[in-house]
Amino acid sequence: MKAALNAVSENLKLHKLGEINNHCIQLVKLQGEYEMHKHEKEDKLFMVMEGTLFLELPTKEIVEITEGESLIVPKGVEQKPFPPRVLA
Repeated sequence: MKAALNAVSENLKLHKLGEINNHCIQLVKLQGEYEMHKHEKEDKLFMVMEGTLFLELPTKEIVEITEGESLIVPKGVEQKPFPPRVLA
């Protein structure tokens, strides 16, 4: 997985690694924010390989996922993933 992650050069673009039992495995380098959105047809698994990822939920709660951790967001639940912000 680390080698595949190192091969990803484009920010915010999903890179398909493969499929297991009709489930797609994708990698993304997140260096910006997505809009608040939801997936109607599938749950979403976030697994952090390096660094930290934050998810904003509809309740305005912010969930922190650190390296080696994962989180499943059920289908239909809004989410907004974003990386740590650099404060000036």
